[in-house]
Amino acid sequence: MLLCNDASLNRKKYSNIYSYILLAIIIGLGLALRMYKLSEKSLWYDEVVSIFHKRSIPHIIFLKYWINLFGYTEFALRLPAVIFGVMSIYIVYKIGDILFNKEIGLMSAFLLSVSTFHVLWSQQVRYYSLLVFLSLLSSFFFILTLRNNKLKSYVAYTICGVLLCNIHPYGVFIIFVHVLFVFLLKGMREKKNKWVISQMVILLSFLILLLFFHPTAELLSYIVKPSAKVLINTIETFSFGGARLEHGGLGMDIYHKSLLIPKLLLCIFLFFLGRGIVSIMNIKRKSSVIIKNQDTGNLSYLTNNSEKLYFLLLWILIPIILPFLFSIFFRPIYLIRGTIIASVPFYILIAKGMDCIKRSLSKAVTIVIILFISVFSLNNLYNPNPKQSWRELVNYVKDNIQKDDVIILAPINQALPFMYYYHYDKEDMYQRMYSYGKEIVCYQPYSKKSPQFIYKGIKKYDREEPIKLFDIPNHITVIGIKETSDFIKEGSLLKLVKQSNNIWFIVSPDWLGNYNSDMLRDYIESRYSLKSEKRYANPGVIVYSYKINPDKKLID
Repeated sequence: MLLCNDASLNRKKYSNIYSYILLAIIIGLGLALRMYKLSEKSLWYDEVVSIFHKRSIPHIIFLKYWINLFGYTEFALRLPAVIFGVMSIYIVYKIGDILFNKEIGLMSAFLLSVSTFHVLWSQQVRYYSLLVFLSLLSSFFFILTLRNNKLKSYVAYTICGVLLCNIHPYGVFIIFVHVLFVFLLKGMREKKNKWVISQMVILLSFLILLLFFHPTAELLSYIVKPSAKVLINTIETFSFGGARLEHGGLGMDIYHKSLLIPKLLLCIFLFFLGRGIVSIMNIKRKSSVIIKNQDTGNLSYLTNNSEKLYFLLLWILIPIILPFLFSIFFRPIYLIRGTIIASVPFYILIAKGMDCIKRSLSKAVTIVIILFISVFSLNNLYNPNPKQSWRELVNYVKDNIQKDDVIILAPINQALPFMYYYHYDKEDMYQRMYSYGKEIVCYQPYSKKSPQFIYKGIKKYDREEPIKLFDIPNHITVIGIKETSDFIKEGSLLKLVKQSNNIWFIVSPDWLGNYNSDMLRDYIESRYSLKSEKRYANPGVIVYSYKINPDKKLID
């Protein structure tokens, strides 16, 4: 008997070692995919906004201290997202293990590590990687609270819940998943007091920050009302990264022929998703009784397969269905990138379906096929077509601009990524602030020796007037034009450019609209002659260079 026990312990020991070796390989793969070409692409508008905007207090506070330590390079700014993305791989392994077994945990971690959707947002100066990590961490401690009813589990869960809800409004949907699941459970009486206190703390913290620090209406004003097709697009995005940027996805335009092979992942994932759900439903109910925790004597939950299935399905559906219905009946808030928190249980159920494959060789072949197809999807992420960027755009302007030139940015939002690269310095970065849609803070250099900027003042938007943003060396003036259908008063622009012989007009028709872009360009060309034109399809900006033409008469 002792020999049998020793043999069993040895097998379990070697099994654990084998699992951790595989987990280390999976985490290493996830790290490599997230570090690859991390700083090759320039920052885009949303990333620059994330550095300086106060829309997410915990994320901004973290970035502030991170930047003080590591600086403003693309690599340094994006590294935290990589770290949170890699830690998420480990947490999803723990959740898969605690709900089912180590093998399902490993396959869940593998699917997350090679997910194009997650790799994308683990390479951005955005809060989505942190949002995923906190959603996983809060769900992990939620499971522990149901199983052991220990105070430290509730404290950890509450802290994670507070941070989660205040990183992004979509974090509330994860807490709602937990609340709804507990509501559906029976026999929760012995956990009631701790649970209610925990939820009250989370709710109170969210309401306070929502009231004072989340200008949600303005931040979500650009979102359009979704159609039912967006639900299909969401599952596509979970599977291979998506195709368009309207509601999330890859955040770039890619040709549909580039998606022919990646779309095979959708078919594979849907097959194993269905198989995983069916396998849980078909398991004999011998484990469906409520179990008592041996340490505390309290009832343990999320131990039978019915509860596990309900929990995972709620985790998938709530962050998708609730914002979709809210967008239909109230105001549009649906963003696929916000539903990234629902993709993790999607992968766990797929892993459960893959675990149904009995032969090890067949299972290994399936994993290799998924990895092989993921390479095609990741290639669209790493090698966008075309590759132009804000960095290249600004370098082009810097190489050709002359003294006393004027730069016109339309719409005004383009000032952030433009000035990031125009005045960026690795050693000494200037501080900027930007309030979305209401006011703009202007800065100007106070010495040639230092690239820092000093506070110049706040100027309210005038819907019909261009705004002088700042001056840069060599008497170069930067002007921003608000995105508005009313547009500008004729002659108001002339007051700001009358001393200049050359104008640089940097316009994004995607933001400003073709009509306004053409109208402003015609207005400029009433006095200036076009010297050059350069298009940057990614980020969707056109750079026009004009020189003064004394023979032309200004439009009255």
